[in-house]
Amino acid sequence: MNDPKATQPENFRDLYNKAIELLARREHSQAELREKLKRKFECTDADIAQVLARLVELGYQCDQRFAVAFTRERLYRGLGERRIIQELKFKGINASIGEAILAEQAQGDFAAEILIERTWRKKFKAIPQDQKERAKQYRFLQYRGFGGDDISRLFERLKCMPDDDW
Repeated sequence: MNDPKATQPENFRDLYNKAIELLARREHSQAELREKLKRKFECTDADIAQVLARLVELGYQCDQRFAVAFTRERLYRGLGERRIIQELKFKGINASIGEAILAEQAQGDFAAEILIERTWRKKFKAIPQDQKERAKQYRFLQYRGFGGDDISRLFERLKCMPDDDW
């Protein structure tokens, strides 16, 4: 179909085994598994749906569990809420699920103020001295998924900090 390397599965077991092999490496969303199985095998959507249903039934695949693991990993990398939700949507996860998970995770080390400051400090060593540098830092933080209000509050906090806190 899509990929010239795709093969015809012998039976349900081939699809199932490949899905298990993928899940053994890391969590996958249903949309990711569906896409990978389509690329690997020439089969119908109904065949893939049957495999996915069985994996969910057995507890081997869970979109909620995938979203939690994915969100945590992205937070550790210093990404903001907007970027994480965008990536979850790309992986086939509903935005409302992503927002709920982020709300649960947004405590302690992952509070928005702490996360944005940690991300900023990792990249930049000094507060922006001119408009050009401020715009550069602002764009970087936006790209990482932080909102304009959060970025503005960070710059205000940084201005108020004594120099010996650097």
